[in-house]
Amino acid sequence: MPFSIAPCRVPVWIGQGILLLVLVFLLQACALSGEEKEELFTKEWVPFEYIHPQKTAVINGNRVAYVDVGRSRRGSTPILLIHGLAATLNNWEFVIDDLAKKRRVIALDLPGHGNSDKPAGDYTMPFFAETVVGLMDHLRIKKEIGRASGRERG
Repeated sequence: MPFSIAPCRVPVWIGQGILLLVLVFLLQACALSGEEKEELFTKEWVPFEYIHPQKTAVINGNRVAYVDVGRSRRGSTPILLIHGLAATLNNWEFVIDDLAKKRRVIALDLPGHGNSDKPAGDYTMPFFAETVVGLMDHLRIKKEIGRASGRERG
């Protein structure tokens, strides 16, 4: 049996409204002068402000922003918090203090996110993994606990 999708009934006026919005956006973009277009794409990056003090480390040639809070108790493993794609370490800000009561907690901005560098190139899972391992080496962390893109790590 061939694959089929049930027809979606959307009122015509909704489709026309969406088309009108797209056209208005395109016309506005085309109406910008060369200087306005350049300004739009070369605006200075405004860093994120985080609750916890931010540190940076250069990992594989890229500046990686992270926070490092709490202390490891004897025999305890630090907790490394890794945000998902299109997120920042800010996702963890409100749980860091509770976790840091018993353990050292590190949360980072992956390259291309938050206050970390945004290098040209492919943002692949191996690239992110190399960055995480590099930060762990930099911080002398031997084990890691947390969630990264929905997969348990340990």
